[in-house]
Amino acid sequence: MTKESHEAQQLLQCMTTEHFMTTASMVSTISGAIAGVFAGILARSVFGLGMPLAVISGALVFVASILLLRRYHLRAWAVAEQRLAVRFPDGADG
Repeated sequence: MTKESHEAQQLLQCMTTEHFMTTASMVSTISGAIAGVFAGILARSVFGLGMPLAVISGALVFVASILLLRRYHLRAWAVAEQRLAVRFPDGADG
C-alpha cells in the first residue's frame, strides 16, 4: 500500500459520519432499526418487561446491529479494494 492510499484510508476512517452516506450503510441502519423494534416488542410481549426496559433492549439491539454491520462493510470494502486492478500509470514513468 502506498503512502498516499494509506493516508486516504486514515482520513476516511476519521470521518465517522461518512459511514451513513453510502447505500449499504443506509440499508444497514434501516435493518438495525427494524431489529431494534422487533427486539423491543419481543422483550415487552414475550418476556413481560416494562416499557422502559423494552425500549432500552431495542436500543441496544439497534446499536449492536449497526456496529456489526459496519464492521462487516469495512471488511467487505477492504477486500473489494484489494481486488481492484490498477489500470492507470502511477506517474513513475513520466
